[in-house]
Amino acid sequence: MEALTNTIEAILFASGKAVALSDMADKLGASNGEIRKALEELKKHYGESGGIQLLEFNKKVQLGSQTADYAYGNRTSPRRRQQRLCRKRVARA
Repeated sequence: MEALTNTIEAILFASGKAVALSDMADKLGASNGEIRKALEELKKHYGESGGIQLLEFNKKVQLGSQTADYAYGNRTSPRRRQQRLCRKRVARA
């Protein structure tokens, strides 16, 4: 089961988008139950404290970032943009 879990993790990482559970089962020659067990292992592996989470929706799965943990980066980005705009305005004056 560990090999299947690692393979699914690699597929999700490399794809960068949602992958249908049925597609993974077909391509990997695994049952839907085996895919589900492997996904549960991945959910346990990532937990809730890391920067990556396993998202599941519409019979698809995808790796994504934990947005709540990275709110600091979201707050600082617009500020940096404002600073650049201010510097440009100063250079024109």
